Amino acid sequence: MNVHGIMTRKPITLLADATLTPAVNMLLAIRISCIPIVDAEFRPVGILSWRYILRALQTAGELHDSPPAEDNAAAARKSP
Repeated sequence: MNVHGIMTRKPITLLADATLTPAVNMLLAIRISCIPIVDAEFRPVGILSWRYILRALQTAGELHDSPPAEDNAAAARKSP
């Protein structure tokens, strides 16, 4: 079997000049893990994945250290 037989013929794409907001919205709404990125002529220029988004946010200082969600829930139950 080759990839031609199982690939999608109408891929969901995003233009290279899009911001992260529509990219994240697409990833969540369509429940996909990556989006092919295209230029104005719809030629592929790359792939955007969750990993790249998280890495960019971390590099930009947008992700901060905080306790895991389980620790937050446990702390909330203990508070009066």
